[in-house]
Amino acid sequence: MTRKVLLILLVVVLAFALTGCGGGDEKAPAATANNTANNTQGNAAPQATKKLDEFNYVLNSTAEWARIVRYNGDATAVTIPEKLGGKPVKEIGAYTFVTAQQVTELNIPASVTKIDDPSFSDLPNLAKITVAEDNIGFAAIDDVLFHKKMKTIYCYPQGKAGDSYTLPDTITTIAAKAFYHSQLKSVVMPDTVTKILASAFEGSKIEQINLSAKLSQIYESAFADCSGLTSIVFPEKLTSLAANSFKGCTGLTEITVPANVGVMDAGAFDGCTGLKKVDIQTTSLQRVSANTFRGCSALESVSYKTAILGIADEAFSGCAALKEFELTDAIATLGRSAFAGCSSLEGLYIPDTLTDIGAHALDGTKYLESLAGDYAITGGGVLLAVRGEGKEITVPAGVTCISFTRADAERVTVPEGVTVLNAGAFTDCTALKAIELPASLTSIGADAFKNCTSLESFTVPAGTTAIGSGCFQNCTAVKEYNVAEGNVTFTSDSGVLYDNSRKLLIWYPSASAMTSYSMPYGPVGITDHAIENVANLESFNAVEAQGVQSIDDYVFANCPKLKTVKFTENFSRFGAHAFEGDTALSDFKLTAVMTVFGEYAFAGCTALGDQSVSANLGKIGVGTFENTNGTYTVFDLTLGEEFVKTWNLSFVKK
Repeated sequence: MTRKVLLILLVVVLAFALTGCGGGDEKAPAATANNTANNTQGNAAPQATKKLDEFNYVLNSTAEWARIVRYNGDATAVTIPEKLGGKPVKEIGAYTFVTAQQVTELNIPASVTKIDDPSFSDLPNLAKITVAEDNIGFAAIDDVLFHKKMKTIYCYPQGKAGDSYTLPDTITTIAAKAFYHSQLKSVVMPDTVTKILASAFEGSKIEQINLSAKLSQIYESAFADCSGLTSIVFPEKLTSLAANSFKGCTGLTEITVPANVGVMDAGAFDGCTGLKKVDIQTTSLQRVSANTFRGCSALESVSYKTAILGIADEAFSGCAALKEFELTDAIATLGRSAFAGCSSLEGLYIPDTLTDIGAHALDGTKYLESLAGDYAITGGGVLLAVRGEGKEITVPAGVTCISFTRADAERVTVPEGVTVLNAGAFTDCTALKAIELPASLTSIGADAFKNCTSLESFTVPAGTTAIGSGCFQNCTAVKEYNVAEGNVTFTSDSGVLYDNSRKLLIWYPSASAMTSYSMPYGPVGITDHAIENVANLESFNAVEAQGVQSIDDYVFANCPKLKTVKFTENFSRFGAHAFEGDTALSDFKLTAVMTVFGEYAFAGCTALGDQSVSANLGKIGVGTFENTNGTYTVFDLTLGEEFVKTWNLSFVKK
């Protein structure tokens, strides 16, 4: 089965906020091949059905009403039943129509009071919505779904014909995905609207829209991939542009950000290839977020009203037409690839005080070209690049920080006096086999050695007190991590890197010959990706590490031989992708106190077998058990029951 990755983290929870609807290309994962389901509210005996019921549903915690979680039918016109199992249907779950793209008409009864986002996001052909007149929560006017009080528009169906639409003058909120992938080219918005929620117009054919004078917030991806949108005028009351809000709006050419905007999050104009000029009139924006103008290849000028203190990763990456950008002595950080590929950028000022410069920050700029010699070094002693063809590099004296050397380097010697490896300093240096670091090195930045697939060993220098996140991710050849004598911050146990107090397992060597490992008594955490891609590990025991009661993202992902994992009975939380791709994992049991499963936590764990899902479960992510083959024991009236019914997993009830 092929899984399409979601753009936005979506989790199934017991109580959702009432939000909008819509549709799009990105789907939640399909059900597993083991398509048997128990849709009754009966006893614990297995009751696998030969044919799925038209609707899967669950009852609320007091068994007073029903929540539909999956539509299994093939009808084009679907009527939501007033009752299921003798109980009134009050809610429609987030993934009810995940495999029902054929639906063109949806009829909602009086009983329904809540519809979870993104309930209708997989209905590209939906053209008509009707609601019973006596429904107290919703109303449908001309096939469009609204809140009963007409303050919020929830869904303009994707398949509904028409080029233009005028919103009622009572609307204050455009709900999440309200116009997602709609066919509309023009929307007239009244001045009553104050919020446009996440993905409200994402992927739509919108070409023209007049924003409300009272609009204050534009949420994540609100206009993402609206390639036909050629202009946008922001109202003076606007205070925030959330992440990816206009990402991929390739038709935009000029933007003016008004004075009241205090937030412009990552990727706000990412990939706006037609954008030429940006005028930022607010004095509140002193930092440029990651990916803000990434790939804006036509961008010629960006003006800020205040001195910039920091520019995050890839903020202007690929802005080949950008001619100038003012930096002052106030700037303190320049992220990875911040100006990479800005080939037209001239006269860029880099103050000597700026030493926190991420890898590739200035690649392809005229500034980097202006630094003569084999070693490109700033006035502040930051090594930006190494020229030439030699595979063995010795960093010259006088360098204090390393931003990057050269991707094909095999051996690097770093002299005394260097104190910092900046973020990504050796990322993607796949040829790097050995590196010699000085005792003077105090800080190793985030992702510093990420994807150094030839690096076989690493010794943490005596003076190092900080190692950034993701530092050794995908260093698949490392056999052991060592710590130099005299280091008071880190320690090593059988080649496994810990902090000196042994409270945190930081990195496990991917190529270690060990087939089993037991954590010592005392640790309370394991960092993200710490045991990912470990080749030979078959058994991991953390029972003695009683403080380890949760793990975060990708901790054990893609360990091909990992069969056994043991945690304390108090273990309660798995992060996203925690065991994804561990095809040998078979000796593992979920605990009775589990409360959180991150998305795709066990995806692809084909040997996992039967499991019992805790009655305490409060959050479970999309795809948690994708491509697993077990039968799940769930408790009546719990989130576990809702999850297995949503995805048509094989289960029994306890």
